[in-house]
Amino acid sequence: MPNVLIKRGADETIEVTDLTFKQVKELVGLDGRRRTSRRITVEDGANVVGSGAADYRKFFSSLSDKGKKFFEIVRQYPSGIESKALANQLGFTNPNQIGGLAGGGLAKMAKNWGVKLSRLYTSEVRFTNGVRERVFKPGKDVSQLQ
Repeated sequence: MPNVLIKRGADETIEVTDLTFKQVKELVGLDGRRRTSRRITVEDGANVVGSGAADYRKFFSSLSDKGKKFFEIVRQYPSGIESKALANQLGFTNPNQIGGLAGGGLAKMAKNWGVKLSRLYTSEVRFTNGVRERVFKPGKDVSQLQ
């Protein structure tokens, strides 16, 4: 049976036990029908859903090899790396494929572990000599990924 830990502030924790996983999801509002901003942890074996606190270690370990490589490459370029060069290093044939990796793959995992991608990398559009370029830069917390 899953346990629910509801943390309020630094000192107060409420634990609810002996519920089915479906009942726990309904209780904490994680049934897929609405979003919750409450910091609630639902434990079901090894899975943690909606923990509220960023867990960079679990986030990074849950990524695909390309996802991990994405952060390793971005971390190497503090002033940013242009999307064509990044796509080439990731083994993509088109820079648009980065959007599938970053938007689809990374964003889904980030949500599961309470991670804000904007703290791990940023993306901006630049115009150099009239040519549009997308540049990826490491974020403030990228060093916490291991």
